[in-house]
Amino acid sequence: MVLIGKHILLHPLSKEDVLSLIYEGELPKSKYKHAYRPSDAVKAFLPVYLETLENDPCQLGYGPWVMEEKQNTALVGELLITKLDQSCIQIGYEVSEKYRNRGIAQEAVALIEKWCATKQIGKINATCEQGNKASHRVLLNNMFFVVSQEDNFLQFEKEIKHEWY
Repeated sequence: MVLIGKHILLHPLSKEDVLSLIYEGELPKSKYKHAYRPSDAVKAFLPVYLETLENDPCQLGYGPWVMEEKQNTALVGELLITKLDQSCIQIGYEVSEKYRNRGIAQEAVALIEKWCATKQIGKINATCEQGNKASHRVLLNNMFFVVSQEDNFLQFEKEIKHEWY
């Protein structure tokens, strides 16, 4: 499964990807042309995600994703999905500094929203620091709303509309 956007591809990390990251420290070169260094948050999540995939392969996507730029196949960022319950997820994302301010995070969040609609997920949450104006723009441009503030963090939320035919 790959989500295809105008400028990026989003790949959920497969069981094979996770095993490669845990034991070899990198993604399989046969699948990805460029190196990827996961954030500490993703590294910490890998063992739990691996166990989840081993128990239920249908949980693919409820964990780390990598963002690949379509033009040059560079791995330009990551996105982490945490399933809060059957109909709600929490997202976090990071774009490599070299690729920021190009709309990559905004496109990635929009692609995840479309994926959520296919999974009957009704709500997406995201938390970011008050001073992270770039992340605020990403979420606000994707029609998220601020629902709470705690300490130095803002909690954003978006209801997903499902269209049934």
